[in-house]
Amino acid sequence: IHDEKSLLVACDALLATGMSRAFVSLGADGLLCADATNTVRLSTAPSHVVNTTGAGDAMMAAIIWAHLQGMSLEEAGRAGLAASSIAVESEQTVSPFMSEHLLRERL
Repeated sequence: IHDEKSLLVACDALLATGMSRAFVSLGADGLLCADATNTVRLSTAPSHVVNTTGAGDAMMAAIIWAHLQGMSLEEAGRAGLAASSIAVESEQTVSPFMSEHLLRERL
């Protein structure tokens, strides 16, 4: 179980440095997303986990992609979780199924 207060303090500290958004992976428990006005805790999507290698990288890449698409804080977090879900379902470090189409489908 993650200490909610400590997570919020950590997000506040990151945002105080000038960052516009902070995302904290909670592993299998999901993702904490925060900006200056909003904090959202998201649960992971159901997945058939085969290999967790690359899940964090896929999540961060999708969060950045979502930000560049102009998506909201929550949408960016959901994109990250969708990408990590796709990643863990593949035996390979980089899922051959990873695509914008599949990512949007899982949002």
